[in-house]
Amino acid sequence: MTLLEECCKRIVNERMIEWFNARHAKVLSTIKKYEKLLASEIVLITSIEKATLLQTLYELRTRKLISHDGEKYHIPNEAETLNSLLEMAERETVKILAKSKH
Repeated sequence: MTLLEECCKRIVNERMIEWFNARHAKVLSTIKKYEKLLASEIVLITSIEKATLLQTLYELRTRKLISHDGEKYHIPNEAETLNSLLEMAERETVKILAKSKH
């Protein structure tokens, strides 16, 4: 298991990022494993319904966790993606702690 996969697993299991779930982790892991993939290839590998997958890809792309070169999806820099996930988890934790103090 890669560091990125381990991080995704922990974020999902501990619900560290509100919007991030097992589907997001599976897509990130798949893109990491195969490097560059078409959406249709990700559908075949993950068995995620196409409409759901497209929404997931959009969510990951808008948060700059993956990139799209006009054809294929990829993780441009694994370290930056990992860092972004950890920063998102930290911000969510801070929000939760701030709410619990009130």
